[in-house]
Amino acid sequence: IELVKNKKTKEPAEKITNLLMEESKKQSLLLGKGGLYNNVIRISPPMLISENEILDGLNKLKISFNKINTKI
Repeated sequence: IELVKNKKTKEPAEKITNLLMEESKKQSLLLGKGGLYNNVIRISPPMLISENEILDGLNKLKISFNKINTKI
């Protein structure tokens, strides 16, 4: 998931990426970070994962996005 400040200019959102990673850690969701500008979130689920675990992870990601949205 590449995070940018503006869709048109595609300016990298490194600070927002860092905030998202911190919030996701609080939700017990570990994400990776990469990309040339450190603005890409990497998700690496295990090879064997249940539908409930996927939904739980997506819910935690949604909560993390909502929490950083209030900080921006």
